[in-house]
Amino acid sequence: MRHSTRDLMNIAYESAKDNFGNTSFNFAALWAKTWSVAKEFRKDSIENWIGAFYTELLIDPRFVYVGNQQWRLREFMDYNEYLKEIGKRAQDVQLKEPESAEGEAKEKVEVKKRGRGRKSALPEPTDTIATVVEAQEKDTQPIETEEVNLDEDMVIPASTRPQESEDDEDNYE
Repeated sequence: MRHSTRDLMNIAYESAKDNFGNTSFNFAALWAKTWSVAKEFRKDSIENWIGAFYTELLIDPRFVYVGNQQWRLREFMDYNEYLKEIGKRAQDVQLKEPESAEGEAKEKVEVKKRGRGRKSALPEPTDTIATVVEAQEKDTQPIETEEVNLDEDMVIPASTRPQESEDDEDNYE
């Protein structure tokens, strides 16, 4: 029988419900309780399961991360408490406007250049380079191209063509 991470999560949920109930718990305690119950998984090594187990724990809606490396079971939380915890997590992740993110990136580059008192190995950009590029763009005219049909120029000798037989043709009678 092939074991899945989902099976291990079901064992973890039952184990957490039996051992922790309404109290919060950390990952190490949950893992220890789960692994002690998961007898069928013992054939494999712990290293094969712990990473996938933690990833599943993060996305399983039955478990709620309450901060400070603590988890709780969703079924033992009232709705307002759950929304409060989820709200905290949503506030931690704030979307930035593309303009502000770009501005911050430019500031970081400038700080890096000023950095540790060392001179940059790259020369500072100058307006003369931009002027030369603009002049080259103005002087360049697009080249007129001739449309070429490659199929017209191809000649396939009769000896290399595949022979068609009556069996190859579709018969629509």
